Amino acid sequence: MVQNIPIKASSLFFAPTLRNLEKKFEPNANDRKPLGLRLKHQLDKALQKARSMEQLGTILQQQGIRVLLRQNVEGQIYGTTFIDNATRCVFNGGDLGKPFATKAFMERLGRAGISHEVLLHSSKLPVKDTGEDAANKKEPKPRYPASDQQVFIVLQDGPRRDNLEGTGLGQYTKKRKKLGIE
Repeated sequence: MVQNIPIKASSLFFAPTLRNLEKKFEPNANDRKPLGLRLKHQLDKALQKARSMEQLGTILQQQGIRVLLRQNVEGQIYGTTFIDNATRCVFNGGDLGKPFATKAFMERLGRAGISHEVLLHSSKLPVKDTGEDAANKKEPKPRYPASDQQVFIVLQDGPRRDNLEGTGLGQYTKKRKKLGIE
């Protein structure tokens, strides 16, 4: 087993200490706001136009948007993340506002006639045009990073080990607490 040698953040040239990073976070948060507005607008348009999951996937892929759904062991969706490959931004659903939080987004999918059960049970959703319309279109499509990957991805949590019995780790943490290290 190879062990890496830890390096202090203050010894690096650009000093990525928490204080210096927090200085960069403020202006970057303001720069993200218009990008979030663009993403909200694109998602609203896609939900209004789409009548099926395939159409929604096609529309979002053309815009360079991917959706990650986080699902727990019981099958409940507890989080959504929107990846905008066009602007290279990642937003959690709640960051975009209440209409894009997980519960509200799933309800909006249901109102649009799109069942989120299709998302959970399909491994790959068809997102490419077929038929004569695809043959007649000669317009170049914009290529975004990861545009060939699927639009909707469901991430599932594995079973968690809350107790440390039988691993030997419980004794170590007890010892650290006893010594006042932790």
